[in-house]
Amino acid sequence: MALDFDAPDDFGGDSQFLSDPGKYHCLVQSVTQGATPKGTAIDGFCVTFEVLGGEVEGQKGKTINVTYFDPKITDSDKKVKLTKQQRSKFFLATNLLDPSRKGQSVRIELEKAVDQQVVARFEIDDYHSKDGKTYLRIGNAELDIWHIDDPNARTCPKNEQALALIPAALRRKPEFFDLIYAKKQAAAASSKPATAAAAAAGATAGAAAGTSAGRVNLDDL
Repeated sequence: MALDFDAPDDFGGDSQFLSDPGKYHCLVQSVTQGATPKGTAIDGFCVTFEVLGGEVEGQKGKTINVTYFDPKITDSDKKVKLTKQQRSKFFLATNLLDPSRKGQSVRIELEKAVDQQVVARFEIDDYHSKDGKTYLRIGNAELDIWHIDDPNARTCPKNEQALALIPAALRRKPEFFDLIYAKKQAAAASSKPATAAAAAAGATAGAAAGTSAGRVNLDDL
């Protein structure tokens, strides 16, 4: 018994969706506003990321969808603030928002996010992962997404060929990110004097007690 068969170009097998947690170099493949890629209506917009490189081998070409929902009237002030922060991190990463516009009303052109390259850290979504299926979400409450030149993206293995395609006008120098992390930097700077004073006091106390240099106090670990 025989039959004619047109063999497909792709034999399937492994899932084409990203399922391994980690930090990845991604391309924004598409952005759909008011609907998911499958056409399901949503209040918000959905982004499809394609993996270009990253910490986990064998993930290149896989995709993951991330939905940014609009705030609800019933949301607490804290929830609304987080929603805005989540969106702003995506906008900053995709060159849609300049950090100098902090605290201002801006108009975002979502379609310009397509083909932008970003780095994002994905973790297991415990809420939706069940019945043997694992789903991912952007880590740290969906805040761990960065511009390709952000200091937080530095340690992520990247696709150098893809990086070379980014126009020079969209690359950023380190000082560009100062406004994004100004609050964090100020907090770190203010703690330095206290830290230095504590270290000096500890050194004096150690010398007075006759302790040996370099010895580790197990009680401090």
